Amino acid sequence: MIMISVFDSQAGYDAGKPVRVAAAPVKGTDTATLFHGLPAGRYAVKAFHDIDGDGQMAVNPFGMPSEPFAFSNDAVGSMGPASWDQAAFDVAPGAVRHVITIR
Repeated sequence: MIMISVFDSQAGYDAGKPVRVAAAPVKGTDTATLFHGLPAGRYAVKAFHDIDGDGQMAVNPFGMPSEPFAFSNDAVGSMGPASWDQAAFDVAPGAVRHVITIR
């Protein structure tokens, strides 16, 4: 499964308090999920491939992720997760598509 968390503020993003979550089954090399009724605004996404199926990001003894992960805008962190400013994107009224590449 791809575990997806959507955040609507920097405070929520930094504290790990998403406004929406989803688990999307992996189908080949692509997967998709929909978040209906998300108000227009600024959002950021954190996602990871839950390879071991335990619902949590696996980490090594040093606390570094050992399962593939990604952030919206394909943002990359430096010595930690990508920042809100790097990952945030605007959601306008209507349908919005945002593609993320998990590595």
